[in-house]
Amino acid sequence: MRLRTLEESPMPSAPSHQENNSRKVWLVAFLIVFALGVFFVRRSARIAAAMTVPVSTTSEALQEAPANSPTKIVIEVVDSSTQGSESTLHAKLLQKKTEEIYTRTATTLSIHFNDKTKLVMGKLSDIHSPAVLHVTGTARDDKSIDAQQLVILTTYVKVQ
Repeated sequence: MRLRTLEESPMPSAPSHQENNSRKVWLVAFLIVFALGVFFVRRSARIAAAMTVPVSTTSEALQEAPANSPTKIVIEVVDSSTQGSESTLHAKLLQKKTEEIYTRTATTLSIHFNDKTKLVMGKLSDIHSPAVLHVTGTARDDKSIDAQQLVILTTYVKVQ
């Protein structure tokens, strides 16, 4: 086995000035795109956090909610009635135990909704006793809720 001498071994050539400039341009472009991505992700997360309303799972939080305040609750339908274009649900407030398990509370309340209320993950015929609903709405003076959105959770959660 013969060793190569320095004269025989090929020396790597230094990158040209043009290749260095090209690498710098790509690096700067990558850093700008990355910084913009981080900026927009953080900005949208802040906006989303500002728009969320905590779920009022306790009866105390629900009773303390002033009129016209945004409210999010999870209920179990006990009964329903309709007068004209407005329907009313009589329900029990549920308290979140885990993502999939809720427990009944002693608090009963009324939820008012109409044909302008958004229905998510189901249809109107799914709203009956003992359906489980996530209600987004506003509190009334009488501590009932005007629903803007009803999400039907019956097949996704369990009630204990």
